[in-house]
Amino acid sequence: INSAKDATYAEATSSLPTTGTYTLLVGDGFWGSGTGDYNLYLQRLNDPAASSPLSFGEVVSGTIQLSAEMAAYTFSADARDEILVGTSPTSGFIWPEVRLYDPDGLLVDSASDVNHAEIAVGLSTTGTHTLLVGDGFNGTETGDFNLYAQRLNSPGNATPLSFGDLVSGGILKAAEMDTYTFSASGGDQVRVGISRTSGGFWPEVRLYEPDGALIDAAHDSTYAELTETLPASGTYAILCGDGLNGSSIGDYDLQLEKLSPP
Repeated sequence: INSAKDATYAEATSSLPTTGTYTLLVGDGFWGSGTGDYNLYLQRLNDPAASSPLSFGEVVSGTIQLSAEMAAYTFSADARDEILVGTSPTSGFIWPEVRLYDPDGLLVDSASDVNHAEIAVGLSTTGTHTLLVGDGFNGTETGDFNLYAQRLNSPGNATPLSFGDLVSGGILKAAEMDTYTFSASGGDQVRVGISRTSGGFWPEVRLYEPDGALIDAAHDSTYAELTETLPASGTYAILCGDGLNGSSIGDYDLQLEKLSPP
């Protein structure tokens, strides 16, 4: 059906044609006579085994303890939902990689990075989606990571804001983002400002339309600001996080103002 080989990590993904018992053979792919030890990982991408449920707006911690290992998470979503997923390392030598699969087990998107890997994508299918997190460097590194997921249209675990509000918040974990929502009318001009009050993170603010499309984003070492004219009436989302490397933490103040009409 399929095969793969590599000096450090080999991977094969296949759709199975029939029901029954399948066979895997593992050997030396260099010259056929080399010897050594290996780890082998197997997962079903539709309806994965040993997976953990994930809620929108939640940060979870995980561990890759063995080479070739991947951690599986699932969440339910609808077609046309806009999804943001981010993962950051917290210990070890892992370069976190995150992969998103649709309910049929087809790969939607993936990302990997030494500090923070992020996916922002619109879904085309309703049902239970799968996230796999592993090492994106060479598939053999281990370590701990944090994983965050959010639905950008109708976000979970969001705090409502009103115009003129000044609120304080904190990014307490790597990969974490805080979510705020506010209602506005098309044509409103708004200003969103975020200031760091403690810690080593660079405050970042992102503004999303009611359908989850990104309007704009800004980050800076101490203070970041957006001034935008809103395109439509509805509920908008603001996401606050670390704009330095996605894994730094600290406290901030956030203010929302409507400039026109006042």
